[in-house]
Amino acid sequence: LAVFLHLDHIRKVLPSSIEVKGLADAGFFLDTPDWEGVSRWTPTYQRVSAMQGVATDEGCEAYFEGGQRWMCFMAPYVSVFVETDLFIVNSFYDTWQ
Repeated sequence: LAVFLHLDHIRKVLPSSIEVKGLADAGFFLDTPDWEGVSRWTPTYQRVSAMQGVATDEGCEAYFEGGQRWMCFMAPYVSVFVETDLFIVNSFYDTWQ
């Protein structure tokens, strides 16, 4: 998740002569019920976002304003706002989901 949240900032603070790319190799948890029909990740991300007042992508927060700001703390939603080249690798068989 850190790559999704911080990659653009890292790109901005480094000199433009440096080529920056991101590789996210975990943390792309889907906002869908699991195989038992239970939504496990969404409530967790909602609580963590509210508890920590997490700073995420400004564009994402503007898009999901109000009570939906927590969505910017989930990779599937914030990833579309990342402007720096980003490569996402996730296991096809993810036992956590």
